[in-house]
Amino acid sequence: MAFYWVSWLLIYYFSFFDHGYRANRWIVFLLFFNVCFINPIVISESIEVSIAYIVMSMVLLIQLARFKLKVVHLFMINAWLFLYTGLQLIFLVHPIWLFFNRFIMISLILLLLMIVLIKDPSLRMISFMITLFFGELFFQFMRCQSMDYVRLGDHQLFLYAYMSLFMLYQYQQLISRPNKPY
Repeated sequence: MAFYWVSWLLIYYFSFFDHGYRANRWIVFLLFFNVCFINPIVISESIEVSIAYIVMSMVLLIQLARFKLKVVHLFMINAWLFLYTGLQLIFLVHPIWLFFNRFIMISLILLLLMIVLIKDPSLRMISFMITLFFGELFFQFMRCQSMDYVRLGDHQLFLYAYMSLFMLYQYQQLISRPNKPY
């Protein structure tokens, strides 16, 4: 239920309140698409994938291909994928998840790393989303060895991706604002 609330709040925010960003129409379209297609699932043997996860993964790969990446950026994305998968596996077996939500902790760790290491805000957002989506893919296939099925694209992944991206967006708005005395 929280996924739908956050999605609609972000749709309203980007539709009515934030007019300074050029790609707002695409953001609103993707948010609306994800709300509509989060529940339909494509099933293949023991793999369940939501349509929204497939489309978002393709959009992220296309966006990543648009950037002129240095080898260092590819190594950082690869390291963050392994970090995400490792943290998910640690939180799966460690009892710290009783006190903290694992998605919130992993998102905060990745956000802090990306804010410090990547200066370009659009590359930062794309890198974060690729780390989240493809790290979840790696984690689910690692977990598949002990379980019978793989479920990609659940509500919780999208919810924390939206919340983290909104925090990154607000951070970028904050640092790009000129210092004005009050």
